[in-house]
Amino acid sequence: TQTVSRQPSPAAKGPAAASPSTIRRRLSEAERDVAAATAARDRLAAELAGFGDHRRLAELGGQFAAAQEAVDVAEAAWLQLAADAEARGLDV
Repeated sequence: TQTVSRQPSPAAKGPAAASPSTIRRRLSEAERDVAAATAARDRLAAELAGFGDHRRLAELGGQFAAAQEAVDVAEAAWLQLAADAEARGLDV
């Protein structure tokens, strides 16, 4: 099972003087990151539901926590980008 752990780029973190097209591109990338991280987390949740072996459950639990953190990071990046876009009057 693969865990998504992509951190947002430094450029995505700050409201630098990015053009509207750059902001829209970053938002699109952030949406893909959220979708990928959520899918990875959901796959692990489904796998967790089907196991009775406590060792495997512990391993999957750790992977699930990492996957949830990746979802949280991706969502935070998207929210920041959306706020930046909104502050510039862009439709998102």
